[in-house]
Amino acid sequence: MRKFDLNNSIDCAYLAGLFDGEGCITISWLPKRRKRHIDIKATIANTDEELIISLMSLGGSRFENFSVKARLTCYTWRLIGAACYPFIKSILPYSIVKREPLEIGLRMSERFCVNPCKGGGYGLGDSEFNLRFSIYKEFRAFRERQENDKIVVTYGSVIVPSQADVKQPLNESLLLAPQKK
Repeated sequence: MRKFDLNNSIDCAYLAGLFDGEGCITISWLPKRRKRHIDIKATIANTDEELIISLMSLGGSRFENFSVKARLTCYTWRLIGAACYPFIKSILPYSIVKREPLEIGLRMSERFCVNPCKGGGYGLGDSEFNLRFSIYKEFRAFRERQENDKIVVTYGSVIVPSQADVKQPLNESLLLAPQKK
């Protein structure tokens, strides 16, 4: 089993590429369950169990899900809260695709290091909660921009969600393998 080192620039560059392709930053707020709890998670999912086990050298947790549709087992590695900070800080200089969510995630995970809170966020003061909530709103705005920039491909037309009423002829050279809906 390989062990990754966040002080090794080659490992950090590899991890950044892996995260750009297979990773995800999630910043969540559950207002109905815990009004003052905002959380951050860094996740990498892959079908290679050995890779996910190797990521465990950085800490975090691992679980597996079986995909009936793909007939594969998908393994997931996850860091939560303050544990995200050293990982994000180390891979950020090498990230290309997910640079913006990583920058927002770095600021949020830093809040967990500066002001740790136990008990589901109930111990957060107003100023700390408001700061975390502003970072959460920035992350949501990024995700909304990202969703609006996606192009939805259907048979016969290309629909841009931000201009859903504008249809253009389908340029079939852009599609490698059309998918059925």
